Amino acid sequence: MNALMDAVRAGRTSELTGLLDGMTDAERRAVFPELKELRKELRADRWGAQARRAYPALQVAGAACQTGAAAVANWLAAADMRWWQAPPAVLIDVLADRETDWLADVVHRLAQRPPSARVPYELMAGLVR
Repeated sequence: MNALMDAVRAGRTSELTGLLDGMTDAERRAVFPELKELRKELRADRWGAQARRAYPALQVAGAACQTGAAAVANWLAAADMRWWQAPPAVLIDVLADRETDWLADVVHRLAQRPPSARVPYELMAGLVR
């Protein structure tokens, strides 16, 4: 298991920015299947201690390791991510290197979600600044 997956499983959200900054786009894409697999594992016990610990870090890493705006918006607003969300500032930081048009597309997609999606306003506002 690599350092990114170790940090995600342990819920060490604060370490993710540094780890992700050191990865190429290809490396990020390569780790995404592992993140999807972890998400499946966590769904089995959504309210357990492991899920509460890992979900915020999983939300950050999954958003950073995908390339499409639609996929990232779906990941951020997914029903299983609602209860254990990452701090908006961390998500904004890991997505800050994306193109302005791409960020606007993500925010537009997030804004179209129903209120029950619980997408933080701070996240949407921060992504378009």
